[in-house]
Amino acid sequence: MKCMTPAEVERLRARVEDTYERALDPAELLPDLHRLEHCATPGSEPWLFALRASSEVILERSPWRASLTARKILTAVPNDDRAWATLGLAQTLLGYYRFAAVAYRRALDAAPRNPWYAHNLGHVLDVALNDPATAVKYLELAYASARDSREVAVSYAHALARTGAIAAAETVLAEASLDGTTREMDSLARWLKEGAPDNRDKSSARPFPVRANENRPRKAPRSSATKIKDSVQASLERGLVRLPFDDSQRDKARLLATDALSLALPHTPKDTDARAYAAAVASAIAFVNELPLSSTEIAASFRVSTASVRGYFKELRSQLALQPADARYTGRA
Repeated sequence: MKCMTPAEVERLRARVEDTYERALDPAELLPDLHRLEHCATPGSEPWLFALRASSEVILERSPWRASLTARKILTAVPNDDRAWATLGLAQTLLGYYRFAAVAYRRALDAAPRNPWYAHNLGHVLDVALNDPATAVKYLELAYASARDSREVAVSYAHALARTGAIAAAETVLAEASLDGTTREMDSLARWLKEGAPDNRDKSSARPFPVRANENRPRKAPRSSATKIKDSVQASLERGLVRLPFDDSQRDKARLLATDALSLALPHTPKDTDARAYAAAVASAIAFVNELPLSSTEIAASFRVSTASVRGYFKELRSQLALQPADARYTGRA
């Protein structure tokens, strides 16, 4: 591979970094990331950026390779919180939970205000390492900073109940359920109502954070599908007011949601996250209208994870065969 000059490296880094923030499928950037890693000076900011982004892109598909890439970063920057967090999730996916907990602790030590590091550490301690008493303090920290996250609320409620604080767990879960529930939340609610018995089937509890690609099409009764449709449309209206869309683009977002749900129902999974699905609809409108809005920015407006938005967007793009400047959904006159 022919290497670039330092100036060309900087230009490539700036272009890829900008695209990475806005990309709906970051895997498309892997060739440029590998080139950047190869040509940049080891230990430099462009080199570190390439390794960080590469490890995050390949994480779920190849956790072992992601672990090796994260370790390479840590040899140069021992306190890199993103590398420790990537290593933690990769080791969790590989089933090495004690190592994962150590990695998440290191990430949290490096970035103590990051609620996702605290959540992932607490969740692994509770579900995978059977230590809810220790888990609660980390999940409480995460909940204080990310109260709107269903993932965090469910994990916190689960750990609270396992320590005997069932009433507190029910309160946390009830607040998280105000915008609707998922299958996992309904299961947790039933378990709490039964008094959180110790003989709960532990195999149903995920030892790592929920990700969008775990949603698989399942048949759902029409009543459930209608409830999902109503929840998505309500979530979409709440989220649209926080985005810089004009009136025409908002109308197109409503149309796109109606079209997508008409195709998907009644086979939409019962545990569809309405807010994340609605955020994906907004991402689709940004995509077809070629607006400079990243999936991270849109996810923040709907208070959901970027990964979940990207997951649902892929489904929408496939279902509706979306393309840039798609005449069906552009808000242009």
